[in-house]
Amino acid sequence: EATPQGQLLIQGDWEGAEAMNETVSATRFAALNDRCVSLTVARDFDRAEVVCDDALRAAHRSEVFRSQRTTGALAGSDRRTNRAMAYTNRGVLRAFQGKGEGAREDFEMAVRLDASLEAAAANLKVLADRPAVASSD
Repeated sequence: EATPQGQLLIQGDWEGAEAMNETVSATRFAALNDRCVSLTVARDFDRAEVVCDDALRAAHRSEVFRSQRTTGALAGSDRRTNRAMAYTNRGVLRAFQGKGEGAREDFEMAVRLDASLEAAAANLKVLADRPAVASSD
């Protein structure tokens, strides 16, 4: 038996199937991003590293997949915000790991992707204010 998305495709409901795929993709990113934060807070850095990288890949895959079909400004903004959030969270992990340069690179990328995401800019300021963290690589 076909999956719900498969049923929509069989029925010729391309837009419904596409919307379902985007929902699944967004849900996967959100779950991975939340898990990245949870593991970082729990100081389970080895597992957090894997999950944070997975969240970043999920955000990027979602962006690439959607950009092939969507040209709306809002959709583009949402995708960039997801990537910016993933970079910010991975930057926090890297800062906790003592990887200051990697953290800085992630925060800078997040700011480039979405300058309205205040956490990335605030974290860059923390690194600037604490040179010992930023240079502990």
